[in-house]
Amino acid sequence: MNNKVIEIVDCADDCCYTAEVHSLFLSRNVNSIDEYLLIAKLKNEICCNPIQVNHFYDLNIRYLLFNKNKEFLISIERAQIKSFDQNTIIFLVDKDYSVPSLHPKIFTWIENKLAERYPVEAWKQLDKHNKYLWLRLNCYFYQSGIYDYPDKKNDEYVIDGFLCTSKLDFLCELGEVLFGINGYVGSDLDGLYDALRGGMGVSFNGARIIWDNHHYPKIKMGNDFNRVVDTIKSTGYVKLILN
Repeated sequence: MNNKVIEIVDCADDCCYTAEVHSLFLSRNVNSIDEYLLIAKLKNEICCNPIQVNHFYDLNIRYLLFNKNKEFLISIERAQIKSFDQNTIIFLVDKDYSVPSLHPKIFTWIENKLAERYPVEAWKQLDKHNKYLWLRLNCYFYQSGIYDYPDKKNDEYVIDGFLCTSKLDFLCELGEVLFGINGYVGSDLDGLYDALRGGMGVSFNGARIIWDNHHYPKIKMGNDFNRVVDTIKSTGYVKLILN
């Protein structure tokens, strides 16, 4: 991981203050289920002391990570400064005003993903809620343009049924098989349909997905198994083979 930079934008006065970040992490605000404390440990003093920010509310935070000469941005709106000293700023942030959605592991996930520290199928250890957040984060990776998404037409891909006990498992596994650890083909079946129909700018025309050991997820997934199968077949672009 290369430089990490935080920018604090005072929307009222249209001013921006910048500093290099040593670490950035979240802690839940015990006084509100909708808010987090965002704690920024700075490598050096911020260019302009936050005391000079006239408005301690309505701040936008831009957290920039630079990896392989590419920029990855996390944007948080409507933040407030709770406290600060020379090298630490604590913000109060609303989880609904950030991209991607905030949760306690978000910065660790992003830095580890960018640095390619995660093993294959790391998502398998997550619970249902965090698997969904993993998919949404992969969506944000896709939207950032930091990775290439080449066409997949006329190619063949194998999904291991023993890894798929839920719809989210299937979406995590398929995205990873197609595009690697940060791969994304939707976080729900509507998104999967759009992706396989070319909505991501990737052609899947003539691709074949082989679902090995499909009898296992057919039992575990219940009706969701049929919904996944129907979604893929309805695209008209991808051939699904159940082994």
